[in-house]
Amino acid sequence: MKRRICAVLFLAMLMAALWSASAEEKYCWALEQNGAHDYEQTDAGYATCTQDGFYVIECRQCGHYVRQTVMPATGHDWVVTHREEPGESSCGIVIQACNWCSESKSQKIYPEGTLKRGDKDSDGIKELQLMLIDCGYLNDKMDGAFGKNTEAAVKAFQKAAGLNADGIAWPQTMQALEDEWNRRQNYYPSDPNVAVSTPKADIAYAPFCYSWEDENGTMVTQQCERHAHMWEATLDLLADPYADSALYSYSEWQAEVISLYNEWIALTEGEARERVENSKALCISLMNAQLSAMQETYVQTGTQIDSNDVYYGADLWMRTHCMWLCQMLSMLRAE
Repeated sequence: MKRRICAVLFLAMLMAALWSASAEEKYCWALEQNGAHDYEQTDAGYATCTQDGFYVIECRQCGHYVRQTVMPATGHDWVVTHREEPGESSCGIVIQACNWCSESKSQKIYPEGTLKRGDKDSDGIKELQLMLIDCGYLNDKMDGAFGKNTEAAVKAFQKAAGLNADGIAWPQTMQALEDEWNRRQNYYPSDPNVAVSTPKADIAYAPFCYSWEDENGTMVTQQCERHAHMWEATLDLLADPYADSALYSYSEWQAEVISLYNEWIALTEGEARERVENSKALCISLMNAQLSAMQETYVQTGTQIDSNDVYYGADLWMRTHCMWLCQMLSMLRAE
């Protein structure tokens, strides 16, 4: 039985091959007599959004045919027919339709700042992971990739916070997480313009410096214990109107900036390390130039100075730069 089936299949394949060969080599007297087939147009089509325009010609004597593209597909001409804006914890949608055909498509719109599974290489994801780790929801490294562990941690936080536990870090979720993170850190604002009711003995310092904007739009700063103490010492100099104190404070912050840069260099290698070293060199150059300008000013005007020079000199440059480096190093150490 198997031999019979094989024989039948072989004969069928042989006949198909012979028929194909005969079709290809079919005699055409027009080609032989005139050197060209006797063509006539048998089919044609206009260009559409997705299909090229074409025509087909076929020889009336032998059936030989040619299909020729005359115009490429135009592509869809999309116009928005419906749009719903996203909310703080929900997607919006955009629906588009083609002007030329019946094709349509829709796309979700996520609110700005939303983070979700599959996102990666984002400072926002690292910040999210850091807060989840500090709040006890994530037991993983801070790698800047929103994977299944980060998604599970977001769901756990959302459930605990009474939010819809879908694992998407909506702006609403991020704000709630940041509020909890701030509460857990028991932040003590070191800015003298911000009222403080927490006794110093009860202060729980953050592991690194950080800044955030409160509900009133006021920028509040929190420093790690080391930098908080350094800043308190600087504030004490506001009562000292002499240049030596101001210059001493500036030198202290300058040394701290250099120390933080050195730690950053030790944690990097290759091209990244070279970039950090260049940044450090530029920073030292700027600090030295400012220090020289301060010294020259004090020599020309006498030894007594305006106390605001102490505050702004340390706050706007030295303290702010230290806070940035401190936060940067915290992320590098976590990696």
